[in-house]
Amino acid sequence: GEAGGEGGEEGEGEGASKFSFMEIGGAGVGERAADDYTDATVISILNEEDEAQTAVDRIMREEIWNHAICTKETVSEVAKNLYESPELMRYSYWNGLSVFLDGGRREGFGRILGGLFTSALTNFVSIPTSAEWSLVWKLFGEEQVAPYGADEAGWQVKNHPVAGFHDFERRFLGMETEVYGGDTKVAIGVLGDEGLVRVDVINATRAVHHHYDFKKDGHQRTYTMHISSDDEKREGKSKAHLNNGKWTRVWLTRDMDGHFIPYNTIKSLTLIAVLRMGLVPELKARAYKEFIGMPLYEDMAPWNIVMEGQGYNYIDYDTKDKTFDAYIPHAYQILSVLMNYKRTVKDFEHCGGNARTPYGFGLVSDCVGSSFKGPCEDPEFPVPCATKKGTCESDFISCLRAIGEEELEESNGSEGDLGLGLGLGWRSLGGRGRRIQGRHLGRSGGSGCGWGVPGRGGEEWSKRYGIVKGFWSR
Repeated sequence: GEAGGEGGEEGEGEGASKFSFMEIGGAGVGERAADDYTDATVISILNEEDEAQTAVDRIMREEIWNHAICTKETVSEVAKNLYESPELMRYSYWNGLSVFLDGGRREGFGRILGGLFTSALTNFVSIPTSAEWSLVWKLFGEEQVAPYGADEAGWQVKNHPVAGFHDFERRFLGMETEVYGGDTKVAIGVLGDEGLVRVDVINATRAVHHHYDFKKDGHQRTYTMHISSDDEKREGKSKAHLNNGKWTRVWLTRDMDGHFIPYNTIKSLTLIAVLRMGLVPELKARAYKEFIGMPLYEDMAPWNIVMEGQGYNYIDYDTKDKTFDAYIPHAYQILSVLMNYKRTVKDFEHCGGNARTPYGFGLVSDCVGSSFKGPCEDPEFPVPCATKKGTCESDFISCLRAIGEEELEESNGSEGDLGLGLGLGWRSLGGRGRRIQGRHLGRSGGSGCGWGVPGRGGEEWSKRYGIVKGFWSR
């Protein structure tokens, strides 16, 4: 979802060179955009194999890595999938005639227009001019067509458009466009007399799903996309993008909790979208090399990675500030710790069923299944633990120790229970925290002796129980 411009002046400053651009149907516009704006993210969806291969060969030869070529999906598929997803391009260019033919001519054409128009803040559409529409009507639409020699002036382009066809480009697109749902307001303007039309989204509200072509993955999370424009720049929770004289803001709200996600930049496209649009094999191989060279983040699913300029970046709003490169080399050893620890807990007959975590990983939540089910949705504390108040712990070992700590506190120093309390409650807390039914609780690292008894100074416990070099004496 974080795909494009820096929220500044259109055509000026840093944001003017960092934007996303989608070309549908060829004409070489994407190639020129990638050449002229090397920090831009350019996607070309091409149907002609020869044209696509020529573009790919040039990209590989000249290392134009900010330009992706996709060939798999039809225009109608792209339009629908873009409309249903949080993807948003800053600019797009497409050939209206190609879209018309791909959409089965009149059938489905209007919805393709609606899907494409609302998938970029600014669209440039090439369609026949008003004069050309007027001439076509004279040839095919009039009931009686006068022979050329009898009406020579009527066949000259300079005498067109005739009455009723002035500004026909704008009126035609306005009449034909449909949307799949929601509310959309656009501004349509004709640029010159070459059949190029600019369409800007002014205001829009529509339901979107988690990512591009979400049905393949069964994702159920939904959002509402908002696009709002003002004549003046106003303070807001998201940055404003200057678009054709208006200040435009874009944001998502997550339907389940109203969480606010701003589009402060519109300069990229998610990896899942690029792949499903049919990224060509040569560029797919390079994208894979880029991916495996990235820092390690918690949620590196393809909808959290974007093509941005010359490379790929991670954008997950909640987890982008922490990397795990230092931890992954220890993954096997950590699993070994959990497995062997579980074995010994079973021999002590303290291993019950397994608790349920959001992703259902093995080992992490073994032995501590109980009637307390959480919810434990924080990935740092995913394990429901049957402490008195019900806590969310990082792993089953922490849960067992938390339960042991409570038993130790209940014993209040009773010699008869102290051995069990230390057996389950020993740990060096180091200031870690846990969650009680979703609320974070701090832990005191108050241990001062080798045993690390929680909440007690080491000197006090040594005097009271005679702990010397790890042994008991009464």
